[in-house]
Order: sequence, then C-alpha cells, then structure tokens
Amino acid sequence: MNSSSNSTTVNTAGNPDLSFGNSTPKNGTVINHRTSGISRVLDDGSTITAGLYNGLDGLFIAITKQTPTGEDDNRFGRGETPMRLRRHLIDMLIQPNGRQLLLAAHTNYDAVSISRFNEANGNSDVRFGNNGEVVLNHSIRLGLNSKAGLAIQPDGKIICVFNDGTNSFIYQVSSEGQVINFGLNGPLELRGALMGSVLITQSGFLIAGSSNNMAYLNGFKHNGEQDADFGDAGRVHLQLSGTDEKQASALALGPDGRIVVVGGSHRLPRQMNFVARLLANGKMDPQFNGAHPVELDNSHGSYESVVAQTDGKTVALARNDNGRLVKLIRCTVTGQMDPTFGDQGVAVAWNDPQSRPQPSHINKLEWVHQGEKLQSSGVLEVDQSFIGRLLSH
Repeated sequence: MNSSSNSTTVNTAGNPDLSFGNSTPKNGTVINHRTSGISRVLDDGSTITAGLYNGLDGLFIAITKQTPTGEDDNRFGRGETPMRLRRHLIDMLIQPNGRQLLLAAHTNYDAVSISRFNEANGNSDVRFGNNGEVVLNHSIRLGLNSKAGLAIQPDGKIICVFNDGTNSFIYQVSSEGQVINFGLNGPLELRGALMGSVLITQSGFLIAGSSNNMAYLNGFKHNGEQDADFGDAGRVHLQLSGTDEKQASALALGPDGRIVVVGGSHRLPRQMNFVARLLANGKMDPQFNGAHPVELDNSHGSYESVVAQTDGKTVALARNDNGRLVKLIRCTVTGQMDPTFGDQGVAVAWNDPQSRPQPSHINKLEWVHQGEKLQSSGVLEVDQSFIGRLLSH
C-alpha cells in the first residue's frame, strides 16, 4: 500500500499522517476488516464506519469505530442490525448528538430509507422513525455517476436528495424521523433533473447534479421555497466547453459562504473534470480562474468529492475507473494547481501496489479537525473499508 506520492517520512502537505493507522509502525492508513462500508470522521478525530457484515444469522448492517489515532475502539464494539430490505448503502451523516444517520436503497431500488444508530454502540435506535427507520417511497437510480445525499439543517431537520433516473426528489424529515416535507403533502420534485448532492448554506440549502445536459445547481431557502436571490432565480447552469452531458458531483462550503463545485462528464469513463467556485449568491467568483470553471482532463480520474480550506484553497478527491488509484488535487485560491501540496498539487491517497482486479470505492473526502488533515475513505476490495489521512500543511 502507498498513501503518498512522496517519501512517507516527510512531514509536509500531501504526505501521510504518520500518527494515524492500524499497522505498526503507523503509515496514515487504516484497513478495517470488521466491516465494508461508509466512514465519517467525528469532531474528536475518531471515525465511524457503517457497512455490511455477513454473520452466522444472515446479513447485517455493522457499525464500527476507530480511535482518533486509527485503532479499533473496543469500547464501542460492533453494533449489528439486520439488513432487512436495506441492501445498498449510500451516504451517512452524524447528528449533533453523535447518532449516525444512514441512507440506503431497498432491494430492487424501489424505495429509499434513512436509519439511525446509537452513538454509544452503533445499535439501531428504535426511537427514530418506525423502529429505527424512515422509508421514502420513491425508487432510486444509483451508479458510479449517479448520487444521493443527506444534510442536516441548522434546526436539526434532515434533507434527503435523490433521483430515479428521470426526476429528482427532495425529502425533509424531522430530527426524530417523521417525514414532514416542508409542510407539503409530498417531497419537492424537480422534473427532468438528475440531482444527488446537497449542501447546507447560510440562506438555506443547495442541490446539484445535471439538467438539460448541463451541470446544474438549485438553491432553496430553509423552508423549501426556491431562493430567488441565488443565481438566476434560484438556478445556476455552469458554462462548460463541449457538447457532451456534464454533471456536478459534489459541493463544499468555503470562506464567506463561497461554494465549491466539482464534477465532469456525466458518462464514464469521464473525458473531463471541472472545479468551480461561486459566491454565496450563486454568481461565479471573479477571484477564481477569472470567474470561469477550471476544466481538466481525466488523467487523475473522476472528481468525486471536495472540501474547501479556510484559506480559500480547494481539495478534490479523484479516483480512476476501478478505484485502484485515488488522488487528492489541491488548487490555490485563484484556481491554479498548488505546488506546496504533494507533487505539484497532486498527492496519492490510495494506490494498490498489486494492481489487483477487485474494484474499490474510495470516494469521500473530509476534514479532520478543520484544516489540519484530510481523510479519504470508502469500500476496499468488497469486504474491507479504507480510511487514509494526509497532512494538509
């Protein structure tokens, strides 16, 4: 395994965090053999992973925890909940009370559900929804180039965004698992738009994806009303070159309410990627590449996740088609490759040294203690989870 494009002993931006890992000596990498799934970092630097576990009595959702330095947290153990109809794990968030919210698709993708698990041990929290689960009765379409997402509003309400391949749906659920949908009879629906990313902003929330073959953002107020002050009457179509279909894959909130967007060609393998930065009002940021998206080729793979630094720099996660190589790409405040990070702005987060055929799905980038370290995570070789940390300064 290799977690960096440079020497593993150099304590500079883009190199591994050698205080983290579950090997001896630590190398900045955790390979979690206890479950295969989605990881999210907590405020104290520990990490929760929700994944699949094939037990003696069937298939379970297993919740495990790593300490801030990467070891198994044996006090937490491994929470196990029968899968039931939940078959495809999509996204996870941590509520302010420490409880885990897990977004999953049901068998045959005919419904979506949000489940909650206890903060102390990862067992199902039966106080949430109906015996720990809220079912959202719309079908979902998923794939490497189609996403769905969760976000938590400032008052604790939960936003869920997904699409069925034709239309997109925005559900609102209370913090305790009641479907409330902004006081409406059903979810908000966007016909002809394929949306899946969601971001809480100062004025409400944004969703992103594609519409009319273009990368597309749509702004809403906290109450679900269209935010007419965002972009053009609440909508932004990013102006990109070429005629092939584009999509916005991930969003991040930066300083002064700025919004960072990454994405690229809608179909795989991607022919291009982009990074764009908008002002809080949805107008293109004139300080970033002259108010234009930065367009890049696919030499580093597909841009799947992004974070914004407090100094205005942007870091994107890119993975090649089978996920055997995952890189982090850092841009300066003006949209140029940052030479102070990794090798001229590019650092390796994961590289399978044996080039095995098993695909990995390392596709999430997060901050550990805002601005200090970058954590990438995802499924590794079907039955394991990967968590890797690189230094950001």
